[in-house]
Amino acid sequence: MSPVSLQRPALGALLCALSALACGGKDDLGSLMLAISTDMYVDKDVSRVDIIVQPEHGPAQSTQVNLFPALEGQYLPGTFSIIEGSEPGEFVRVRLVARQFDRARVVREAALKVPQRRTALLTMPIQWLCDGRVRQEGQQSRSDCDEGYTCIAGSCRLDEVDEALLPSYQSEEVYGGGNATGGGSCFDTLPCFEQSEQPALDLQSCTLDTPVSDDLNVAAVLPPGGDGHCTTSACWIPLDASALSGWSPAESSNRVQLPAGLCDRVRAGTANVRTSHACPSKAPSTPTCGPWTLVGSEPGAEPDTNTNTNTQVPGPITDSTKLGAELDSLAQELALEVVRACASLTQASPPANPSPADLNNLCQLARTALAPIAPLTWYHLPARCWPDTARQLSCEAACSSSCNPGTLADRCEANSLAGTCLGSCDSRQCLGSAAKPTQCTGACDGNFSGTCQGTCLGTCSASCAAPRADGNCDGPCDGTCTGLCIGRVEGSCQGHCDGDPMLPPAPCSSGTLCLGACSTGLNSPRCGSQLGNSPCTLDGCISDCNAIGRIDSSCDPATAWLLPPAGLDTTLEAALPGSLSDLITIRDSRGRTALDEASRWRDRLSSNSNTAAGALQTAQQVVDLLTAVMNGAQSLLDAVGPARLASAPGGAPPSNGPACDLKKSPGLVPLIDDFEDGDAQLLPNDGRNGSWSISQDGTGTLTTPVPPLPADGGANGTARAMHLAGSGFSQRGASLSLELRGGAAPYDASVHRGIRFWARGTGRLRVLFMQQNLSPGHPCSTCNTAGGECGQLYSTDVFLNEGWSQVVVDWPILVPPMTLNTPFAPDQLMTIQFEAPAPDPFDVWIDDLSFD
Repeated sequence: MSPVSLQRPALGALLCALSALACGGKDDLGSLMLAISTDMYVDKDVSRVDIIVQPEHGPAQSTQVNLFPALEGQYLPGTFSIIEGSEPGEFVRVRLVARQFDRARVVREAALKVPQRRTALLTMPIQWLCDGRVRQEGQQSRSDCDEGYTCIAGSCRLDEVDEALLPSYQSEEVYGGGNATGGGSCFDTLPCFEQSEQPALDLQSCTLDTPVSDDLNVAAVLPPGGDGHCTTSACWIPLDASALSGWSPAESSNRVQLPAGLCDRVRAGTANVRTSHACPSKAPSTPTCGPWTLVGSEPGAEPDTNTNTNTQVPGPITDSTKLGAELDSLAQELALEVVRACASLTQASPPANPSPADLNNLCQLARTALAPIAPLTWYHLPARCWPDTARQLSCEAACSSSCNPGTLADRCEANSLAGTCLGSCDSRQCLGSAAKPTQCTGACDGNFSGTCQGTCLGTCSASCAAPRADGNCDGPCDGTCTGLCIGRVEGSCQGHCDGDPMLPPAPCSSGTLCLGACSTGLNSPRCGSQLGNSPCTLDGCISDCNAIGRIDSSCDPATAWLLPPAGLDTTLEAALPGSLSDLITIRDSRGRTALDEASRWRDRLSSNSNTAAGALQTAQQVVDLLTAVMNGAQSLLDAVGPARLASAPGGAPPSNGPACDLKKSPGLVPLIDDFEDGDAQLLPNDGRNGSWSISQDGTGTLTTPVPPLPADGGANGTARAMHLAGSGFSQRGASLSLELRGGAAPYDASVHRGIRFWARGTGRLRVLFMQQNLSPGHPCSTCNTAGGECGQLYSTDVFLNEGWSQVVVDWPILVPPMTLNTPFAPDQLMTIQFEAPAPDPFDVWIDDLSFD
């Protein structure tokens, strides 16, 4: 797309459009060069920027710029020149509105004079920390800060800029040391944070406990599927090493000052903070890597910033014809699968080429058929899908004769790489299938046959503690369990086996897959996630290849178990499990991915003025059909009723009873309590709302108040910590007990690896974790009274000294009680206890308790 020069108005400034090629003014005129970049992901998070310039005299001038290069948009970082008008030193107000399609996400404003006889550089990055700081005034999007202020790094700051203090424009300050046509270096976010750490964060001062170094990088971490640079497990927003726009050294030594806006996000539970030392610190002049930048590519000649130019920015343009054909075919395939699933419940005949109306009608008939017997008691486990990475890499290689897309092992995340393994599977994660089950000792999330130390859902070859009227088992089984086991297993698994962490890593069964590292290397590898960024630079082609790899996937379908009510029609009973499995797979995996890619394809076409009307109409038809597919699948699953939790021993209560409120930690804010608030309540992070209490055997003297309150003198110079002191105990001793949620509600901490905390004191400290503590009758009952599994405590011992030291307790090191041979399961965590065992005197200090 060629830069567009607007005609010079009688009064006011002359604008020159955003481009990767710097667009400048005439020799005798001063100009202001705006440098525009972003820490978000172009097209996914930000697809357009509106640049509005209001001169002191004359009308405002506005330019809309598409940011996705493959659709004739512009590259970032880019520059936009405001050239001196007819009145020297004229005052202008500049407003950038970054949009995700039509939704305004970030507004950045500046008020200043246009420089004379030089080109000054004004950086105006589009920052995630300012996302949502927008208010609407009619059709105008403005910052929600007070008049005269704008959002910078998440906080409101003065928008007035002294142009005399601005540096003169130098291309290397915009393009990572290169120029507008390439060269320089960009910040490769995901590799730089592949090995990350989580230092302690003091939310009160908004400082991070880590020393400053030349290779320190800090990032905001968001849940998967969010903004920024994403893997299957998290999304990352890198921060600049800058006091203005990112992090900087704090006044106290060995700490880093973070933007206040980031700490606001952490308090709200929408972000976390991690650091790494794998790359040089990200400078404001170093843009993030991505298909939207030319930085890092082979540079061309530096354009003349003092000459208006119509040089076209080179770049591939794709009409996505191949991707469109793939999506059209997949939409029809998924539509047929949904109508078949719905029709199988009513014995109707599905049409060969179903329309959205067909989907609605047939699935409505299925819902009507289920209404008299719903809700049903059923369980399900998700589908496991494998993108066609071989096809994606082959597609990328065909984009250009000079393109080397790398190998699957290079591009796949280590924990998503799978293959056959002749030695031990170091991750203890083996994948079995219906054709080739794997032998599992640990936990199996799939069809199972063998010894079940927990709840057996299916058939039991011997005595079942909770038999059903239909002959199935819904409780402990003394013999072989065939179906679903909730608990520790030993037997044949047709799903994902998590090996017993108390045992050495074992080989996967012959012909099955090992997920992660294998002691002898993986054969016939495949990847369970999207591949990392391609090293190839033909962005439109590469984007299509990535989409094709995602939608052209093979899935091991979801598994559904149905415990049929008495008198259920045999035809329905036979058809339901297969129909539910297909619908879950489409709803959660295949259909969701297809609709996401089809919507992006449709939106890209609609934003390109050169798109033919017929192509856009076809794209909309594909989106409409996939939307009907998703609605049909969801509506039928809703009609069946909520599935019981396959991860909760004993399952959910009957449908007419109260629901089990199992809170799953999203892993955004691991800090449990830093005690700085001085009360017995823990911090309200990630759904935790419990409190601290004292437990003792009554035989000794305790100097800690009840309820316990933090005492003066915390770790690392902080104000407070929790203190437990006493002596003379002769039985169990005393402990600080932390209930993670009020009302005896369980907390799913499985997203975390364990806990960490700072401690000092004398003697031995026992750290205990209680699970399976709920007695029968509670909605979240997990108690097996027949097997003696109520209130079991898993523990480890820590030896203290007088100085503060950090303690890390990982789940696998916890020792089960003598009466139970089941590994600790953090998905039903009730309490954490810090116990000083009798009979020795004790003086224990705990601070900065956090999940790891």
